[in-house]
Amino acid sequence: MLGELAQDIVDYLNSLADSTWTTTYKLPAKLALDPSVLWSEKTKNLWVLPVVTSYATDAGEVNRRGQKINQIAASVVIDVVISMPFTSFNILDVASPAEVKKVLLLRETVDLLIMRNTWGDWTLEPVESEPPQEIELNERWFLSVTEYTFNKFICG
Repeated sequence: MLGELAQDIVDYLNSLADSTWTTTYKLPAKLALDPSVLWSEKTKNLWVLPVVTSYATDAGEVNRRGQKINQIAASVVIDVVISMPFTSFNILDVASPAEVKKVLLLRETVDLLIMRNTWGDWTLEPVESEPPQEIELNERWFLSVTEYTFNKFICG
């Protein structure tokens, strides 16, 4: 489930027309199982990381034949990470205002694309993007992470 949904997100982002990205960077989405890959490539990347699956069950009901039916709900967490080294330097900030705006627009575009899409019988919980994080001081290389939690009933 977790890997399939993460791959679906990668495939969806990569299937979008070039016109979707006209005002921002177009980066191919890549699936990464190991989060350390985020620190190994200091290039512009769009990563999709399957994070965790959790399950919840209820006490169950008894059907007409006396069989107990348990409902099982699955919840998966997937991170979408924009890895962006800045190429310009401004004394007052990490990059020029134009470049910073372009990166923020990319994050907003990706977030909205994922939230507007239909993901089968998965429902998406409210989404909150984290602020961009600097990995190493003075490296001018930032990560922007958005964590998505999807839920669905898988049995019951």
